[in-house]
Amino acid sequence: NFYRKLLKVRKTLKSVINGTVTPVDIDSDASFCYRRDYEDETVVSLNNFKDYDVVVKLPEGKFSVVLSNYGDVTEIENTVTLRPYESITAVRK
Repeated sequence: NFYRKLLKVRKTLKSVINGTVTPVDIDSDASFCYRRDYEDETVVSLNNFKDYDVVVKLPEGKFSVVLSNYGDVTEIENTVTLRPYESITAVRK
């Protein structure tokens, strides 16, 4: 279940609760993306609210996907193309 996974992510990643929020890719009106940083952990939340693909530039590094509504992506790096209505949460430690 997607919501159970969401709650598990919230409980296990300290940056989700304690992190500083910074917008990512603020030039796009099709997506809502941000990062949360806490100690040595960075979490990105990438969300496409449109019915077409959206390209998002990520902070440097390789991120492991911990939550995705499409469910077929395991890692993201540099830029990611979000499919229609796709949401990805990923962590870099």
